[in-house]
Amino acid sequence: MEKPGLIVAPLTPFTADLGVDEPALRRQIDYVVTDCGATMVVAAGVETQEYTYLGLEQRKALIRATIEAVDGRVPVMVGISHPSFKTAVALAHEAERLGAAAVQLLAPLRPFAGAPTQGDLLAYFEAVGRETGLPITLYLNPGPGADVSIADTIALAKLPRVQLIKESSRDLARVSRLIVEIRSSWAGPAPPCRRPDRRSRGTSSTRSSPRITSAPLPCSCSSRCSRRSGCTGASPRS
Repeated sequence: MEKPGLIVAPLTPFTADLGVDEPALRRQIDYVVTDCGATMVVAAGVETQEYTYLGLEQRKALIRATIEAVDGRVPVMVGISHPSFKTAVALAHEAERLGAAAVQLLAPLRPFAGAPTQGDLLAYFEAVGRETGLPITLYLNPGPGADVSIADTIALAKLPRVQLIKESSRDLARVSRLIVEIRSSWAGPAPPCRRPDRRSRGTSSTRSSPRITSAPLPCSCSSRCSRRSGCTGASPRS
């Protein structure tokens, strides 16, 4: 995305037996794309739900259903977060196979408890980045994921594959500081990412300083939008 736009993660609707309600999912996607004017949809983007309630094959089916429902109208980013590196990579491969434009990856807690070090986080994102040609969105959400410091966020933003940041700390002062410090610390062009296929139109194949999105914020996409579909009104910075 070369210009600011509305990136929307529809809530994953569940049936009474905790299966994905695909008709409800399709209605949400039509709403956020047609009525809200979303410029990108995030499949499986409310990630604490997905990796708590869904197994690997169910998550793959959710990704596939979302991409099919979007039907090329806008690019799709795919949530691949999981404490297991192997599971995150498997989901990244599936996203790439299905024509996604990017992946979203939560900065994880240590599976064996305790806050991750900067070295832990860098190793994790570097390992996933080596396994996919897609741009990675660094997802920061303390609680479900690690509480990543400003310094560690800047270090992660310098990784070649990290091209966007989704900031969900609800701290706008932190967001402002990240924008300023990442801009000032970023050290120039890195090797370009592989261009996504034709269904990923609207995304860039070269890397610039990572864009930051923030959630949740008041939604201004439509007078009818009450954020029931996970719409945050967040925009990536130019």
